[in-house]
Amino acid sequence: MKKIYVVIGIVILFLGASVLQTTIAVKIQKTSSYISNQDILYVDDDGNDYPDPDSNTIQGAIDIASTGDEIRVYKGNYPENVVVDRKLSIIGGWNGTSTIDGGGSGNVVKIIATAPNVRIENFTITNSGNNVNGKKYEAGIHILSGLNIIFGNNISYNLGDGIYISNSAGNQISENEISNNGFDGIGLFSVASGANSISGNKIYDNGNDGIQMFQGHSNFIRENTISGNKNGIHFRRSRFNLIEKNYIGNSDENGIFFELLCIANSIIRNNITGNTGFFKWMERKLLG
Repeated sequence: MKKIYVVIGIVILFLGASVLQTTIAVKIQKTSSYISNQDILYVDDDGNDYPDPDSNTIQGAIDIASTGDEIRVYKGNYPENVVVDRKLSIIGGWNGTSTIDGGGSGNVVKIIATAPNVRIENFTITNSGNNVNGKKYEAGIHILSGLNIIFGNNISYNLGDGIYISNSAGNQISENEISNNGFDGIGLFSVASGANSISGNKIYDNGNDGIQMFQGHSNFIRENTISGNKNGIHFRRSRFNLIEKNYIGNSDENGIFFELLCIANSIIRNNITGNTGFFKWMERKLLG
């Protein structure tokens, strides 16, 4: 199929925002018992890959970690609902696949509002729950703080969103595979959610939209592959966002759908092809 490249100049004035990055310095050092200034903690579910780990669970390691520590998680299945409440780097995939399984209840990983600068990398994150009131906020990863990095994860088969971002700014969501989630691949909500970067992800076959944004502003959506969702990208009351160099294809409805007071968004050099609807802009409020 012939590729269609669309350049739509909507924005007159784009509010740029830089995404801050943090560098966490770690010393490769391990002692036989936990001490308060330890930089690296080790997690192994059964102790076969790393004998005498600091914890057999991820949450156990978080609970004893100090702000700024790194947690290395060895291969295994971790049936947990993880809550991150301080600045940490939590890195999976040591010696194989590290899977966090929410057991069909709650968020699988939740980064709370008092915990900015968290890094979650190289996990399979699956099997979240779903709120009974119809609000699908229970996600593979629920982010409530800013300046976090979500990198290189497989986030799939959650009952709600793959990633749900609320009241959070300056997060980097990159190089993840986000698929087969019950609702949106990525949901970004609230006027406080700005300067988030969503780049280089594969977002496909989710139950609702690939990316849905409500009242988000000055966010960057770049170089993602978005396919097989209801709408590829769906904006509601969202302004000053950049959509650039994405592939958006094979959506059940629209490649891009703007709804309800979306202004000054910039759509540049995307490949939008094979969608049931190409592009939709709706300013009136839908009834019902």
